[in-house]
Amino acid sequence: MPAHLGSFPKALPIYGVDHPSLKNEDPRIDWEKRVKVLNDLLGLEGYLADAGDRLVLQDNEGNRVIQVYKASDSFLYYDRRIVSPTDPLFANKILDHDTAKLKAHEWLAKYGLGDQFTFFEGMAYTGVSTAQVSDDLNDAGKYDNIEYRTEIKPCFGFHINKTVVLGPGAKIMLSYAGDELSQVAYFWRRPVLSPIGEQVIRPPETIKKHLARDPRFAHLDPNNSKIRINTIRLGYYAASPADFQRYYLPVYQFTGIVETRGGHNAQGFEALVKEKGSFVKETFQYHFNYYLSASNLTPGQYKVSGFPPPINGSIIF
Repeated sequence: MPAHLGSFPKALPIYGVDHPSLKNEDPRIDWEKRVKVLNDLLGLEGYLADAGDRLVLQDNEGNRVIQVYKASDSFLYYDRRIVSPTDPLFANKILDHDTAKLKAHEWLAKYGLGDQFTFFEGMAYTGVSTAQVSDDLNDAGKYDNIEYRTEIKPCFGFHINKTVVLGPGAKIMLSYAGDELSQVAYFWRRPVLSPIGEQVIRPPETIKKHLARDPRFAHLDPNNSKIRINTIRLGYYAASPADFQRYYLPVYQFTGIVETRGGHNAQGFEALVKEKGSFVKETFQYHFNYYLSASNLTPGQYKVSGFPPPINGSIIF
């Protein structure tokens, strides 16, 4: 555990999600409106298909695609011709940090997608590597691994009244291949800003006992394994954009590293290496990023609150 866990509030307000189905409105009207807005915004003409949890709009050539999620305010746009480019030539056209950040801010502001809830979080990149013959005469016949950045991705997060929103359903990422917009991932649910109540926050010191009983860590041999927690954040949890959610509820996000010597690695395979005629245990490390309920709600109460049942232990209780 980190030596200093930081200070956290003793309670947080609970906010509802602003979704048509929660106001006894026909969600199909909202879907149609959002498809039209995005169609006009991105200038895409083509055909619309219902894919169950989302509506998919494609141009007539099938190159440009918009996926509109029904359960949230989220959408995903991409251009198959240029998204995640692997051609190293794109490295010569990549935007610099400040230009990409400015373009992203301007694009979000122009279409009303950057609002009081968003903040700039950082920059990500698409990278490719190629093998080239080494220039070093002493390494004749050897190859150097050359890495290129071919796409730049300004990333934005969300907050509700200065408390960060965590999880897979709260992010914006715009991708630029050269000067062209290659992808937009907009994952969000509008909150109702009048709190419906308050939830007492349990101290983060309780994390240790929850880790000990969680199946992902319970199998570790305490004599040969270490769990190192690097960061702890308190925020509201946003489920996957395809999942229906009624409320924003508080969680702790904790990230770190598991180091295990022998036993099982991250994939669950035996970690033994033969060395000098005998078997020795090999050390493995893998990163984790999990969410712990910051309240005393049980899994059943979370489900009643509109959260899907924790899939693959997405939230620990």
